Amino acid sequence: MANYTLCGLTPERASQTCGPYYYTILKNGTSWRAYTCKRTLEQFLALSGLVVSKPLPAQGTWFCQSLVGDFSEKMHMSYDEFYGLEAVEETKTLSNGEWTLGRVTAAADGARCEHTLNPNCRHRPVFPYQECSVAYK
Repeated sequence: MANYTLCGLTPERASQTCGPYYYTILKNGTSWRAYTCKRTLEQFLALSGLVVSKPLPAQGTWFCQSLVGDFSEKMHMSYDEFYGLEAVEETKTLSNGEWTLGRVTAAADGARCEHTLNPNCRHRPVFPYQECSVAYK
């Protein structure tokens, strides 16, 4: 099981990121994901099944806290395997610099996994970058 830490950034610190990103998630101590606003962070938390360990402070407040739960990612080379998954939700997710289809499954213990097709799959769905990026701000 991975160790997840959620950090909130001040406006000054967020302005130094390329987003600007107000929320970052570290996975096992390494930068993993970043979000420009509270709404998109909450969307990811709902999708992933990860839960905050304390109430979220207001956007623009510096904090760090643990996230509770387990979330994994898996990439597939087989279209049949990917589309044959019993997904609880579908989403658009970044993979190899492109927005593509993500299919989320849930294990019996509640752990969630986001599945994508490998970028080498020629028929992998790809969505317009700007259109998707704007929806996540």
